[in-house]
Amino acid sequence: MVLMVQRPNEPGEELPGMWGLPAASIRAGETCAEAAVRAGRDKLGVELDLQDALAFGQQERDSYVLTMTVYRANLDVGETGLKLGSTHDGTTQYTSWRWASPEALQPAADLGSLCSKLYLRWLKA
Repeated sequence: MVLMVQRPNEPGEELPGMWGLPAASIRAGETCAEAAVRAGRDKLGVELDLQDALAFGQQERDSYVLTMTVYRANLDVGETGLKLGSTHDGTTQYTSWRWASPEALQPAADLGSLCSKLYLRWLKA
């Protein structure tokens, strides 16, 4: 089972309403691992126990190249649960979450979700 999050179904949102893996953009001076831990805390309201990196890949976008690392992590939802809703700083907050089988990532992968593609490719390897 994997933790899946639903992206907002709003105009201008990449992959609106799709279910996928949580993700974060790296901030200046931050490593990929630090960004993942921050996303757990800020976007999901959980502390992540980051494990190994499962997959790495890149995807060309219109004006940049998206570089992504997919990590395995343990999490403790605790009492706070997941933070849902929107922010004013441009970061994507999720509208819902669920535990699902990895195959549930296929629709997002088919629409271009790099993290979903990478995770599914890792599963098949």
